Amino acid sequence: MKKKIAYLCGGLLLAVSGIAAADGLRGEYNGYPVVQVVVNGKAVQGEVPGINMDGSTLVPLRLVSEALGAKIDWNASTSTASVTIAALPAPSVPANPPETTPKSKEDIEKQRLEERVEAMYAKVETYIERLPVIREKIRIAKEFYDIKKSNQYFVAMHEPYWKTFEDMYLSIMTDTSSDDLNKAKLLGILDPEFIKLLDAAHNSFSYYKLSVEHFVRYVSLGQSQFLELYISSYANAFEEELKAKEMLEAAAQGKNR
Repeated sequence: MKKKIAYLCGGLLLAVSGIAAADGLRGEYNGYPVVQVVVNGKAVQGEVPGINMDGSTLVPLRLVSEALGAKIDWNASTSTASVTIAALPAPSVPANPPETTPKSKEDIEKQRLEERVEAMYAKVETYIERLPVIREKIRIAKEFYDIKKSNQYFVAMHEPYWKTFEDMYLSIMTDTSSDDLNKAKLLGILDPEFIKLLDAAHNSFSYYKLSVEHFVRYVSLGQSQFLELYISSYANAFEEELKAKEMLEAAAQGKNR
């Protein structure tokens, strides 16, 4: 019975296991070159050797299967050879993996404060990003006046236009006055320079708004001092804008260190 199942196409077996190899050796078996069978780096041999038949490697099924710890059965009625490989043990799982370790109340509180501070910095960043938009609108309005002698673009920047910026600033100020943010300051989560950063951003906004008001007065009253005030306010606004951007970049670099 063993002889009936002694050989199986070596190409199929090797493709499945990936751990059996055959090397050519001297000698023949029934007119075919004998090959050495290696399983998991160990040479194995049985009653019947592996052979090379017309370019295909054939190895004993029982030899390789048993070397792998598998069980082999032969069903004579169906001419079927069955190979059963023992199941590998399931990998052990730690009872309490590090990633599932419950966080302490202090850690949870600190994480919550960090998230609030991040959200607040995001608001300030958005606020600062709008300053160049205001500056560009004022520049265009001034160029239009120089060409057309009309201050219609300055007049369009009235109170409803500024309200969005004022509301955003008040929202940030409300955050900074909360107990949570005071805790964040004590824990070193909130940059001590944050208030200065916010002040610089709001000063820039206020100066830009003031420059528009001065120019509108200059046009309506024709008094040169308002034109001078427009120029100085615009220059101050730009300086505060640059300061706010530099402080925001410094804060971002500090968080990344």
